[in-house]
Amino acid sequence: MERILVVDDEPDLCEILKFNLENSGYEVDTASSGGEALEKDVASYNMFLLDVMMDDMSGFTLAACLRKIPQVSNTPIIFITAKGDENDVLKGFNLGADDYIHKPFRIS
Repeated sequence: MERILVVDDEPDLCEILKFNLENSGYEVDTASSGGEALEKDVASYNMFLLDVMMDDMSGFTLAACLRKIPQVSNTPIIFITAKGDENDVLKGFNLGADDYIHKPFRIS
């Protein structure tokens, strides 16, 4: 089963994403901070969904940390964020993001 780690400091959003992704057949874990995410067995995940604006560590910083871990250096990263400025999007892709989803969004 494919495993996804959702990292966002908004608990409600984490739960909504977890619920919908699990209903689509994925195994989903959540973390409310970059630090909490890095405490997990990151090599066991097939994808990371990262918020950009978090208190302890930005999603950009977390992505850079993940890209330095050989076991997950090629694992897909998707940013989910309200930061839609072109420079932010470019920064995300330059850090190795595979996609960039703007909040708010609809889950269908």
